[in-house]
Amino acid sequence: MNEAIHRGNIPINDRLKEIEISICEKARSSSPSLISREGFIHIFIALFLFLIAQSSNKSDIESLSSKMETFLQEIKTITPSSNDKGVYIINRAAILQEEKGTKKESPVIAILYPNQKVEVIERKGKWRKVEYFNYLDGELQTGWIRKKYLKLVK
Repeated sequence: MNEAIHRGNIPINDRLKEIEISICEKARSSSPSLISREGFIHIFIALFLFLIAQSSNKSDIESLSSKMETFLQEIKTITPSSNDKGVYIINRAAILQEEKGTKKESPVIAILYPNQKVEVIERKGKWRKVEYFNYLDGELQTGWIRKKYLKLVK
């Protein structure tokens, strides 16, 4: 964002438009797995609420509310693309392995805990290759897990 926003010299509608453009550019240029649609929606709503809190002008607040209403209507029209894979949650603690199967020599990548969100990217029998974002390392990780530990999110 430019320096004028930090000084507060730009009207709030212009600030919101600049933020919207910036978020859209980041969304288009980032890997789809790094942040979900829900994540971008949360970011937008947080910024919207921040701008409302910063505004003391009633007409600015009404304008922002109108823009938010338009944004919410657009969100309702978004449908997942056909190449979206299944999103699951872990239903009980499970070991994420480097290779599928019960081989004792297969290295353990991580332990996944209940309610952790994962995306299934491959299926082989009773095993699923999943991808999840490791917040401690700040990167995506993949590994194999038995399907009995997964619950589909609808």
